[in-house]
Amino acid sequence: MKFNKIEKDNLECTLEIIIEPSDYIPEYKKQINDVKSKGSFKGFRKGKTPDSFVSKMYGKSIVSDAVSKEIDKAFTQIVKDEKIRYVAQPLPSSDQMLDIDHKDLNKSYSYSLDLGLIAPIEVKGVGMGDVFTRYEVSTDDKEIEDHLANISKNFGVMEPVTDKIQGDDVLKVSATELDGAKAKKDGWMASFDIVMKSVGSEELKTDLLKKKKGDKFTAEIKQVTNRPENSIRKDLLGVDEDDTRVIGDNFSFVIEEVQRLKPAELTDELIKEKLSTWNLESVEELKEDFRKNRVLSYKKDADSMIYRDIMDSIMKHTEVNISETFLKRWLTETEKVEADKLEETVNSFSDEIKWVKIKEQLMDQYKVAIAQDDIDKKLYERAKTMLMQYGMTDESLVPTVMDRLRQDQNEFYNIVSSVESEKLFSKMIPDLTIETIKEGSEKFYGIIDKKFNTKPVETEEKLV
Repeated sequence: MKFNKIEKDNLECTLEIIIEPSDYIPEYKKQINDVKSKGSFKGFRKGKTPDSFVSKMYGKSIVSDAVSKEIDKAFTQIVKDEKIRYVAQPLPSSDQMLDIDHKDLNKSYSYSLDLGLIAPIEVKGVGMGDVFTRYEVSTDDKEIEDHLANISKNFGVMEPVTDKIQGDDVLKVSATELDGAKAKKDGWMASFDIVMKSVGSEELKTDLLKKKKGDKFTAEIKQVTNRPENSIRKDLLGVDEDDTRVIGDNFSFVIEEVQRLKPAELTDELIKEKLSTWNLESVEELKEDFRKNRVLSYKKDADSMIYRDIMDSIMKHTEVNISETFLKRWLTETEKVEADKLEETVNSFSDEIKWVKIKEQLMDQYKVAIAQDDIDKKLYERAKTMLMQYGMTDESLVPTVMDRLRQDQNEFYNIVSSVESEKLFSKMIPDLTIETIKEGSEKFYGIIDKKFNTKPVETEEKLV
């Protein structure tokens, strides 16, 4: 393999890669043998087909594939050996076609790739004069009490009540389609539950809080829930998917029953029964487990805050020069970005590239390596946190949620990126000036909310 690197203006270059017979013939022979061993050809025993016969039938495609593989391998090796830092992916220099001649195995092939380069980066914003704040936070008795109260609710049972409706109640209602102010002739009728927390209209919610079992009210069907329209039709009204009849929006409702959650009394026996999968067998163990996990959670949040501050400082003070001309070409040719959206896309994409390339340089500098175990651990933590947010205590569900996270490309990318950043920043911390502040949990919650604004969204949808 040979190559020529042709420098251009505006942080661009062209790599001309020359693949010689000695590069692609081993792969060519391997593929010929694979075809012989796996294929059946009339007139020949399996595995005994002459090379010349296989080459006559498939030679051009096999040589083409072998040469293409060698071009990819050569590019990767050149970039590594020459320490070429580039943006996005390389683009063909022109509409090049490899003129494959499978009858001439002494022929060399040339292919050229254009690259947008990145200028050398001098990372700033993390010098000894830059001070970063690390918080140390401890839990308090109120948090433990609140946690126990939530556990009591999770293990509680729904019971019918006859007093006025409250904000956490569930209403069992019968609904009748209206035509004006009267029941519609042959109109739709259904019975279903209304979850008070999910009532979409604040005005309706206020009115319902004045009512009790046996009372009536009228409302648009979409006001009694936060479900999407297709779910209202299918799950609330019970309309078959192939039923295309038109159903009106207005309904009259009769509150047939009001159910309210009665929290469970927490005892050692209940904890042992319900939380044995989490290796908890008493109320005291539950408290200690929460306290321990809370401290760990605070540490993670505190780490996230200081990591974010480090990243923001680096991004603010570090200049990264890339070829915008190449980036625009890449976005146009590869991502099919329209001309009127190009400048906006380049700006947002440049910021992302800037951090990715700074992080790559720092990871190389600090010799940060990511193992599969690191990713699996983060996936497990994320899955377990998601389950606990929804009050699910069965750890057997964790692998299912982990699989869903792996299959979500954006979520998985974010998790891997998070692992990289955490390992990188943890190695950088000893080289930085850190100011430690001890803070109470309530104030720390406020800082976290202001910094990240991460509040779980209530929904009727189930996680698994």
